[in-house]
Amino acid sequence: MRFALIMRRNLPKIRHNSAVYPSYSWKLTPKAALTWVDFSPVNRSDYTQIIRLTAGSPYYIQFVCHRLVEYLNRTQNPTVTGADVDRVVAELIQGPTRLDPFTKFDNLFRYKEDETRDTREATLEGLFLHLLADETRARPFAPFSAVRQRASFVDEAELLAIAGRLEERQVIERASGPIRQYRVVVDLFRRWINANRPMDSEALNSFRTKVERMVA
Repeated sequence: MRFALIMRRNLPKIRHNSAVYPSYSWKLTPKAALTWVDFSPVNRSDYTQIIRLTAGSPYYIQFVCHRLVEYLNRTQNPTVTGADVDRVVAELIQGPTRLDPFTKFDNLFRYKEDETRDTREATLEGLFLHLLADETRARPFAPFSAVRQRASFVDEAELLAIAGRLEERQVIERASGPIRQYRVVVDLFRRWINANRPMDSEALNSFRTKVERMVA
């Protein structure tokens, strides 16, 4: 028996654009997702987990569902459990066929890890997102002050401007309340960063060297 998560309706295709980042400005809630995708092999709590992981973005839902279909067909499991979803997500993040950040997440940030191509702004975006992902390993939101403290070699106003642009593009989200706190919206992206680009002292020093070479 072969399984499939059937697309009930055609999802809008996401176009990548160097100036506009519409990656998940159009989102699905768990309830709305049922009108677009047949999740019948998946338990309610598990498809809700998929929605949370992808921030309801059809663009990222399709990656998870495609791998989940492959997994179902490979294992012939009659239903999908939370452990199955976790296994598929682990493959997307760390497996031999992990997502390529330069083709699958390029609508979220412009940092290419190439000094001949990266502008100062793109490098600072990479720095901010890598630090924010690291700071939210064990908490839902991280205060701007925590990111700023570790990136003390960047002017605070410039770092705030970077945060503002990322928030405007919906790459990060600010928590409500008087304290300026942020999180990465697409949790799949945050988990990919932490698994593949951990922000240790060596990585931070590398960012510092790159930033200091560039003129503000």
